[in-house]
Amino acid sequence: MKSTKFSLILLLAFFAAIFSITSCGDDDAEVKGCTDEQSENYNASANTDDGSCVYARDKFIGDFVGSFDCPGALAGVIKSDSSYTFTILEDVDTEAGPNDIVVKFAVKLELIPNAVPVELKGTVSGNVLTIDNYSYTIAGFIPATFDATIVYNDANDTISGDIALMSDAYGNDVCSMNAKKQ
Repeated sequence: MKSTKFSLILLLAFFAAIFSITSCGDDDAEVKGCTDEQSENYNASANTDDGSCVYARDKFIGDFVGSFDCPGALAGVIKSDSSYTFTILEDVDTEAGPNDIVVKFAVKLELIPNAVPVELKGTVSGNVLTIDNYSYTIAGFIPATFDATIVYNDANDTISGDIALMSDAYGNDVCSMNAKKQ
């Protein structure tokens, strides 16, 4: 009888040990991946960030060369027959989100020999860059407000869209831009 009780206790201890070994470990397994919910490749299962996050803005970052045409009120002010370089950078403002960017380009004016820098801030969602009611003073004396929707084309690495420029001094115009990534 003693050996039966001992065998029964030993058997229960054995099953308890096996049960505890098989139930541990899986819950704490490391899963590497992108842990930022604002990225395009967020992995909800990941518990360790591996630096692989990709943001919508990434495809826009770089230099694009192309045209900037203002056919309306600004036709005599902005040169449309020139080649333009649009430099798009990550917005490093401390309050900027991961898809906020800065669009820099130099507007070529008819009356000023040197190109005048313009710096606009926007946000990217998917393949669309939006600049919403952004105020900027061109050349230090032309206050203007900009609205834009610029689309990135994956097939040929181009951007195109319309930039609405509103200026009390020179009028309003909708300028079109088309450019290829360099």
